[in-house]
Amino acid sequence: MMNAGVFLQSQISQPDWDNFVSTSPQGSIYAQSWYLNAVMPGWNAVIVSEGGIWRAVLPVRICKKFGIGYAKQPMFSQYLGVLFAPIPGKTSQVLHQKRKILEAVITALPDNIRLFSYNFSPEFDYFLPFIRHGFEVKPLVTLHLSLHESAETIIANCSTSVLNHLKKA
Repeated sequence: MMNAGVFLQSQISQPDWDNFVSTSPQGSIYAQSWYLNAVMPGWNAVIVSEGGIWRAVLPVRICKKFGIGYAKQPMFSQYLGVLFAPIPGKTSQVLHQKRKILEAVITALPDNIRLFSYNFSPEFDYFLPFIRHGFEVKPLVTLHLSLHESAETIIANCSTSVLNHLKKA
């Protein structure tokens, strides 16, 4: 059975958190505990577990202004959002597991949140539960350049308009 709840930072083991973030496909430096401590002091997390094993986490800091609750992306973090544990299996099984996990995350969020503004990781690929629950989803495009290719190969793969813009800059 899947359990989800909001946990205070003091209730979360930082080594366990950092280990989970490093193994998550959506994990990044922005979700490491030391980085969250710097950019989002007093952060909490929604943790979804099944049989004592973490399935997903969402670092969040719930604030209030004029009695209205909100959770916003911290400054100096390009993206954050829900981080999943690796989910093996066929695509249909993976999507089914993600749907169950995301439903648990959404229901665990406090009801008094009126604004939820996060940029999710580019590896996050299943927004449907958020749309079903009335969240406004705005896709943003992030481009990644491979560091495994030579500079000449990267430049050769760019369009001429991109190269012209780079020359102007």
